[in-house]
Amino acid sequence: MIDEGAIGDIYHYYARYAQDWIVDPEFPLVWRLTKGVSGSGAHGDICAHIIDLGRYLVGEFDEVCGLMNTFIKQRPLEDSSAKGAGLGGKGGREMGEVTVDDMSSFIGRFHQWSGLQPRSHPIPLSAAKTISPLRSMDPRDRLPLTLRT
Repeated sequence: MIDEGAIGDIYHYYARYAQDWIVDPEFPLVWRLTKGVSGSGAHGDICAHIIDLGRYLVGEFDEVCGLMNTFIKQRPLEDSSAKGAGLGGKGGREMGEVTVDDMSSFIGRFHQWSGLQPRSHPIPLSAAKTISPLRSMDPRDRLPLTLRT
């Protein structure tokens, strides 16, 4: 559909993959939250899929600006009697350090939006749209970026 132009020019790609299990500070320190086992946190686990989908649909990135954070820095160690419980696991009394990011966010400029050759459909300068800036870093004021003609 994109290559055929059926949906027109793409000016904005917004993707979000939210998981709520990781916001509970009582949730145990499972393998996904330990870099030595998982290799990465939310960025490598979740954002990798968002990035791949964006590249598949729109094309390559020219620029990115990102933010990663670990909000809950310690968690209860997983109760050994609950091995294999996955997201239903229970934490014990002893605490362990979270060694990966539990939040990742980024904004990027796709190759076609940098005035270079796009993946499929050129954007005529007369039809170019701009992205309005965020007005506040206060999370209560954050909204998805909006497009203006």
